[in-house]
Amino acid sequence: MTRPPAASKAKTGRDVAVHRLPIEAQDVVRVRLKSGQVVLPRMRALVAAMDGYQGVRRARRVLDAVNGRSESAGETRTRLVIAEMSVEQPELQVDLRAGGETYRPDFVWRRFKLIVEFDGDGKYFDYAPTADVLLRERRRENALIEAGWRFIRFTWDDLSDPAGMKRRIENALRVAQAA
Repeated sequence: MTRPPAASKAKTGRDVAVHRLPIEAQDVVRVRLKSGQVVLPRMRALVAAMDGYQGVRRARRVLDAVNGRSESAGETRTRLVIAEMSVEQPELQVDLRAGGETYRPDFVWRRFKLIVEFDGDGKYFDYAPTADVLLRERRRENALIEAGWRFIRFTWDDLSDPAGMKRRIENALRVAQAA
């Protein structure tokens, strides 16, 4: 995040780097990241007009990596780990029918009947009572397993070990291919 030098020292999350640089009024865009109100075309236009600014190349790479089918930062980071692998890339947010219901896993390899899910804390705590969410998630996973799908689940802790994530995916793909 870039703020003008005179901006308040408002508290930000640990995962936010604040840079203080002069900013032209027409370049100021207020977004509420937690509510998902980031508008990619506007952000891309702003970055495209910032040749020579410190960090603009990195900002362009980040925006180029954005995929609207990744529904959270954790899913995006998982997708980027998978993108580095020399494997068939998964489909994102695909509707699958199982047990009379439709489910939408994060990453799907249909040919291998493999699902990869990123489990952030928000999924379990932010939208409904945790016990209800856990029960629904367990039923969902059971229905898909009974339909022949295999699961790998990643959490924020796993993202600190991309090599371990890759090994788990490669192993699951190898097992599925041998079946």
